[in-house]
Amino acid sequence: MAAYTTELDDEKLAIEQIRSQLKFDEGLMKNTIGIVACHYEFILSGVFKAVCQTLPFSVVGNISSAQSASGKSGTLLMSLTVMTSDDVEFDKVITPSLMTEPGQAIAESYKSGCREEKPELILAFAPFIISNCGDEYVNVISEVSGGVPCFGTLSVDDTS
Repeated sequence: MAAYTTELDDEKLAIEQIRSQLKFDEGLMKNTIGIVACHYEFILSGVFKAVCQTLPFSVVGNISSAQSASGKSGTLLMSLTVMTSDDVEFDKVITPSLMTEPGQAIAESYKSGCREEKPELILAFAPFIISNCGDEYVNVISEVSGGVPCFGTLSVDDTS
């Protein structure tokens, strides 16, 4: 399932737009997670937080300078992809600050999020920090996970 909104100012309208596109009446399975990409203005205006608080599942994602969903693309857009399954479990782990010792923070977060079984896939949404290298994030995740496939992105926007 995928949904989007271009509504930056009216939280109620943004919620209505997202929820009407998701078709919850068709049912969510046992395990569900949402993945958001949005322009930073959705964070600043409070729309991102308001939408996420109304969803019956965890949400992960990042800020991006452009997004697309359901045939719509643009800069001032908030897109939401929903993954739902009876057979797959999703775990959300929030890493503490990556300003100091980013490798250690990532490794500890991975270990705290793992259950008895090794994950099949890792989706990573990392902040853009000038002093850190995205390659380091990937290298640490690869090492600590034993090579579990990892997909994701660094947050990026058009602010100075």
